[in-house]
Amino acid sequence: SDNPIQGVISSLFGAEMNIITISPKQYAFSTSFLPAFIGTTAKERLREERLDFSIVANFREPNGKPLGWVYHQGQQVNRPFPVWTGVFFVKGGQPYFGPKSLLDEVPGAIEEGTQGYPSVMKNHTVFSYVDLAPDKFFDGKKITYRSLAGTRRDGTAVFVLSGDGGVCNVSEVAELAKKLDVQHATLLDGGRALQYSIRHAWGSYHFQAFNTQLNLGPRWMRPQKSPVYIAVKPRAS
Repeated sequence: SDNPIQGVISSLFGAEMNIITISPKQYAFSTSFLPAFIGTTAKERLREERLDFSIVANFREPNGKPLGWVYHQGQQVNRPFPVWTGVFFVKGGQPYFGPKSLLDEVPGAIEEGTQGYPSVMKNHTVFSYVDLAPDKFFDGKKITYRSLAGTRRDGTAVFVLSGDGGVCNVSEVAELAKKLDVQHATLLDGGRALQYSIRHAWGSYHFQAFNTQLNLGPRWMRPQKSPVYIAVKPRAS
């Protein structure tokens, strides 16, 4: 297909994983958020900014603010969180996903970006800690909705995303990324918070792991709205 955003939906025993590849030669990547980091949804970001793809980016604090640094239009707009090891950033118009060491290896200033946790792969090698015993920040063995973002050597961005019933652990989603020839990768926020939207020629597709709209019931049932998203739109011709 000549479509620079390509999606592959595979289903095995009812477990759906969506593979989305995006050419940065034709699409620009940025962060997307509302003033004061008010919670929003992937569907809202897609519609309001006329995007072709939107996905929840970094984790959030209990008060709803982003947990980790955020850059937009060359400015840092949220403070760092020292523990996090994964990053999304844009330098020279090119998106990167992976460990924070890439920030020093890629020259230039950060134009857009978010900090996340954890990074899972560098130079096609999956980090061993994804299989270690859980700690208070990370449980790689937990079976849940996952969101992995990575890049190939040619710069293509690759997203490996849980769909309906597509729960897995970190080793499984990382191994799938490796088979897709991903060079560097990090996890984006997943679990109940995972949501993404994609626009294509025959309409739009929206996935949400949990309620994002109805403000009903006990606290654990309240809408999952995140403060920061990764936004993808066609480059100006």
